[in-house]
Amino acid sequence: TNRPGTGILPLIPDYINNHYAIYYILKRNLLGIEFETGLRGEFRNYFIARFENKTIVKEDLQFLNYAANIGFKNKIGKTITTHLDISYTNRPPEVNELFSNGLHQGVSGIEVGNPNLNPENSFKIVNEWTGHLAEKHHINLSLFYNHINNFIYLQPQNDFVVTIRGAFPLFSYVGTDASMLGGSFKSITDITKAFQWTSGMSYIYARNLDQK
Repeated sequence: TNRPGTGILPLIPDYINNHYAIYYILKRNLLGIEFETGLRGEFRNYFIARFENKTIVKEDLQFLNYAANIGFKNKIGKTITTHLDISYTNRPPEVNELFSNGLHQGVSGIEVGNPNLNPENSFKIVNEWTGHLAEKHHINLSLFYNHINNFIYLQPQNDFVVTIRGAFPLFSYVGTDASMLGGSFKSITDITKAFQWTSGMSYIYARNLDQK
């Protein structure tokens, strides 16, 4: 709840967020392969009171979301373990993504929400390999691909907003289809019981599919 008397319109409106979820996880060992799957259902309800043209507008928004995943873990020989996980998730836009309207002091910019945003839908595959090359040394390789419909992000605009505090760049929340892929590599060595040496590298490639 915003504190009255400041004389400044709030960046985000007053709101109440009711959030309920239920999930189920199943783990089994089949022919030496560890198997895990999960399901989750979530209901979210926003009660919002915001200003529009000097008038208080009250809104009641409801979102029903689902998530599911399936994973396998298998040991190859005595030294290598591989893990494959496939998941689907979706999430509703947050209140700030829907109704931000004003100066965000943390980024020194004007943020504008988008009440027409749709929930994000994400499909992700992760494949991880762990190898114990020696008693005190092991390596980890992780690869992933993620496709997201309606990926929500803060997009800079070719405009500035002039206020009594100065001119600030304008940012708007938008949705787009996006893909991301990449991986990471780590090498971990136990020098002593108290010290560990870790080195690694990672790479991510992301693409806005709508805007190319």
